[in-house]
Amino acid sequence: MKLFLSFLKKNIYAMLAVVLAEASFLALFFLMDGDILIWYAVLLASSMGLFILAVRFIGYAKRHRQVSSLINSDGDFLRLPEPRDELETDYQSIIANLHKNLAQTRSDYESEVRELSDFYTLWAHQIKTPIAAMRLMMKPEDEKLAQELFKIEQYVEMALNIARMRNDASDYVIRRQPLDPIIRKAIRHYARLFIGKKLALEYEGCEAYVNTDEKWLGFGIEQILSNAIKYTPSGKITIKASESAIVISDTGIGIPPEFLPRVFEKGFTGFAGRANERSTGLGLYMTKVALERLGLAVSISSTPGTGTSVTISFDAAKRVYE
Repeated sequence: MKLFLSFLKKNIYAMLAVVLAEASFLALFFLMDGDILIWYAVLLASSMGLFILAVRFIGYAKRHRQVSSLINSDGDFLRLPEPRDELETDYQSIIANLHKNLAQTRSDYESEVRELSDFYTLWAHQIKTPIAAMRLMMKPEDEKLAQELFKIEQYVEMALNIARMRNDASDYVIRRQPLDPIIRKAIRHYARLFIGKKLALEYEGCEAYVNTDEKWLGFGIEQILSNAIKYTPSGKITIKASESAIVISDTGIGIPPEFLPRVFEKGFTGFAGRANERSTGLGLYMTKVALERLGLAVSISSTPGTGTSVTISFDAAKRVYE
């Protein structure tokens, strides 16, 4: 019905011309004292007008189907029907020029992104050298300085991972492997911070095997551990692992319920009671992106003043890889 109304609107002037012609015939009918031939002329004009209108509508509907079928196509929208007049030719030329400009803009943007990614990667690798030199120059009593230097290393590593994650062809290598070494490596990475904040760790180990990428799963676990340590002034962090899930819980300050739906958003840092901590708002976002690329689901639950629990679920990945 909508298509038909659109067609009528497009042909309104042609229909008005037919109506005016029939009105003229009717005027002649009254002027010629009701000559029956005028009625024949009116009927003939009406029949011809309806016939032409029907033929034009069939063509209009066919052309509409041809064009609308290209709306959701991927790159085929330039395969438009042959133009029927100069105006349609002009419209298609405009579309072709827009497509050409869009392709050029996209190419320029992708080139700039690659250059920026290369710069971040180069910077991250180069900055590691002076950091390593500073670590060698530190004395055993410089523990506080060592912790701050560790944080710098973490931010550098985050910048490097952001550059890697911008490329969908990142080196994901999925294979079946033991889960315990991945978790223990992440724990060792943050051992200095555990000791510095005097936090207890509860982890009994596991014998589970999972299909995953060791590096990126380790990255996700490390980011979750980093948040747990950062927002747990005292108490303990608990890690439970199985073939179904990894659950990392802390006894920290917790997250207000109104912020829970947004914690994985890029750049979100609005945690109540955490104003004293510097946060990029990227850790959990990057964790979610990395784990979802592995086919894993990540969720979070929390009670303010009691603690937070983050769950990495392997159930979805099992269905995919099996």
